[in-house]
Amino acid sequence: MMQTVVELEAWYDQQVAGLQPFDCAAWLGYPAAGGSYNKEPQDLLMSLKEYQFRGALVSHTMSLYLDAISGNEAILEVLPGLSGCHGIMTLLPEGTGEFTNLKQSVEKYIEAGMRAARLFPREHRYTLRVPSMPPLMNLLQDLGVPLFIPIGQTSWDEIGNIAKQYPRLAILVEAVGHHEYLNMRAALPWLIAAPNLLVPTHNQFLCGGIELLVERIGAERIFFLTNQPFDDPAAALSHLMLSQISDSDKSKISFENSHRLLSQVARGGYFA
Repeated sequence: MMQTVVELEAWYDQQVAGLQPFDCAAWLGYPAAGGSYNKEPQDLLMSLKEYQFRGALVSHTMSLYLDAISGNEAILEVLPGLSGCHGIMTLLPEGTGEFTNLKQSVEKYIEAGMRAARLFPREHRYTLRVPSMPPLMNLLQDLGVPLFIPIGQTSWDEIGNIAKQYPRLAILVEAVGHHEYLNMRAALPWLIAAPNLLVPTHNQFLCGGIELLVERIGAERIFFLTNQPFDDPAAALSHLMLSQISDSDKSKISFENSHRLLSQVARGGYFA
């Protein structure tokens, strides 16, 4: 028997309410080009409430378009008012003086509520092969801080080699805007070779992509994110809700995996 649109909408809302996903990538601040943006923290909180999200990891566009420290400080300023949210710190390898003491800075960020780190190698003019990279990677690995790296800022080979060198460092390979997970021939070999590489869901997976990755690497390594407000949260949410995977796997992806990952920060490493 065919379901009506009203019945499908009711089922969808019920599914979302039951999961209440945690968004691993939300943004504050102005984009480089025109489009939607969260000007104030309240805008983000309204979006989280509208889509029944239980919280989010939050970054500021200043970290990308101005400088890392300004973006981090902007997040620290508003984080106390973002109930259910944690910050993502943007970092740089030591050598050019932005962070006079990287360890102290990261520990300060963790104490203030930041629970992940992100690198923008291409935008910030370095590569993952610079000699000052090992101290940064060792620090994150020792503190159990997950690392987010946009694939458009580097390459699978660079990220994969870092993952092999630091097997206790959880690395989430973002692909927003670059459609990398449409090309499983590039992604799957590294995902299989390096168990510490984690996968985000978003609206750029190929049809059946979530199902394929659950089958090949397991739901435990897949994390829900939206990249809101630059991408529509409903697109990422629908992709997960309508995927042909078990309710248990949907629960892992929507919240359980991120809760487990973030709870290990400052405790000696997710893969220890």
